[in-house]
Amino acid sequence: MLMHAIHMAILLFLNGLLILVDDIGHSILLSQQEDPVQSSLNFCRLILLYVKGFECTDVERTLDYALFFKQDGITYSDETWRIIGKINEKGARYEGLIDKYAKDIDIEDAIAKVASDTEVSGDGTLAGQLYMAANVSFIY
Repeated sequence: MLMHAIHMAILLFLNGLLILVDDIGHSILLSQQEDPVQSSLNFCRLILLYVKGFECTDVERTLDYALFFKQDGITYSDETWRIIGKINEKGARYEGLIDKYAKDIDIEDAIAKVASDTEVSGDGTLAGQLYMAANVSFIY
């Protein structure tokens, strides 16, 4: 039943029919005291809570539900290279799970954003590999 509720929420979200919270730090459902019927949904938190049960065991399914959370999903997963695609010895990237969304997002841009977040978090080696996968060249 929960899966049906999540799918309904996704459909409502995609059609612009949800009233969303303005801060993802709020609880899942935020009701106005002056008008309890007027409630806002923390859609991000709802999806994250739902995928929590399988995010480490079913990466492909997690990406299907949380496309817009792909940056965190990639860097916190042990399956980084399965998601973004492996890099061969010549620096060419093989397709990964993320390539399924190539018509919706710029894959190299998404990987570059993950690389940037990884660099900020202090893992320079992984960040460098991710930058290579994103075809980003930089000079220091």
